Amino acid sequence: MTDIRDHLLKRCLSENEVKIIECLITIGVVGASDIHHETHIPRNKIYETMERLANSGFVEL
Repeated sequence: MTDIRDHLLKRCLSENEVKIIECLITIGVVGASDIHHETHIPRNKIYETMERLANSGFVEL
């Protein structure tokens, strides 16, 4: 997963964005609660980050 992390960080994604993308790659389609349990990112930040990722075309909500 290090190669993916390095590539994503080079694309100027935040640490939270990278954590969420890694989580989705690892466990698939999940809700905010599951992402919170896997990444320990606060839920309000998950919603904000997912919105940014969706607007950038990285994920679909």
